[in-house]
Amino acid sequence: MADGGLGPSLIKICGITRAVDVEMALGAGATGIGMVLAASARRVTPELAATLVAQVGDRALSVAVYRDVEPAQIAALTAQVRPHAVQLHDPPSPGLLDELRATGCVIVRAVAASDATIADLDDEPFDAILLDGTQPGSGQAHGFDAATSRPWHRPLIAAGGLTSSSVREVAAQTWVWGVDVSSGVEASPGVKDAARIHAFVDAARAGLADRS
Repeated sequence: MADGGLGPSLIKICGITRAVDVEMALGAGATGIGMVLAASARRVTPELAATLVAQVGDRALSVAVYRDVEPAQIAALTAQVRPHAVQLHDPPSPGLLDELRATGCVIVRAVAASDATIADLDDEPFDAILLDGTQPGSGQAHGFDAATSRPWHRPLIAAGGLTSSSVREVAAQTWVWGVDVSSGVEASPGVKDAARIHAFVDAARAGLADRS
């Protein structure tokens, strides 16, 4: 199947820091929950991340997000937290990929949509590619044209600056397998807002449905 067996689509709420926000997101219909294990206003401890992952269980895809983290630490954290998937913002070594594969994790490679070398990722052993802005987590909107002007073999996730006002149009694009949001559904960094999450998920679903 085109999505590599990951499912028909993904609506991911990222930067989750609280148990109440996990339930808020899942209750709204999110199918992915992301926890940041890197320098960020939304960073969580490994212990909290493991607790949140356990809370998500099999109700959604739990994702550990890494950026500027040493490979050995990524492997150790992933073994401790035990997410369904990892999101890597830095080029991983073959050794790290082998270690992550051994855990059964889905591997998502995150990259700026404007990166000149992005096409090369389609030949790499990733399960999905996340197209972000140049400053992940900043909430700055950006375009996707440079990355989506060619067909891809990997499922693509649109991220970076999405809100309930913009996600329907993006999700309706035929290249989109999933959408990802963090700051666009927050009351403050790391604190999600129920109304914004519901509005985002509803708009994303509508966009995905527009294609059928």
